[in-house]
Amino acid sequence: MSHQFKITITLLVAAACLVITSLWKFERLPFACTVEESEHEIEGGITLTSINKDCSYNKHRTIAFSYRKPENLISTIMFITAQSKDESPTGFGYLEDLDGDEMPEAFVLGKCDAKGGCETSVHAINMAMEMEHLFSIHSSDLVMKGNILIASNRDSCCEWRYDYYQGPLKNISETLDNSYISSTWATNGDETPLDAFETY
Repeated sequence: MSHQFKITITLLVAAACLVITSLWKFERLPFACTVEESEHEIEGGITLTSINKDCSYNKHRTIAFSYRKPENLISTIMFITAQSKDESPTGFGYLEDLDGDEMPEAFVLGKCDAKGGCETSVHAINMAMEMEHLFSIHSSDLVMKGNILIASNRDSCCEWRYDYYQGPLKNISETLDNSYISSTWATNGDETPLDAFETY
């Protein structure tokens, strides 16, 4: 190995170290990211996955939902969005079978308030592995009792409001107006949305 070649290699290594150090300093390394995935298996052995990717150097997080059939090795993306971390610091995507029909819904949490309520976008997933936006609602928690959707929100330090919407879930209007039934309030910290519904 010639002396000139050794000098060239040394310079290249030094330059690479300088670049990596600079990238690290400004948090621009591709591995300065966290990825959180959660799987949900449905009928037919199909695996649904929620994916939340957050890179420290990016002002947006990526929220995606995918499916993988048992005969496939690679997942297919059904839905993907970039969400501003400035506007929605605690944004998140997840799967939950809200109405108990063994097909989970996809939820995308957006901007949250100081009382714990968040803008929540609810999407249905059909057997063709397509996502359909059902409605968006501001809520701390969503539960179903029969065909009634109950949305909980904290009104004050000591009072909760429970809003009731007529289901089934997939029939709730996108604007919620045509599905709204009524609201109740509870000051008992131990009272759950289902308890409050009994008083409706």
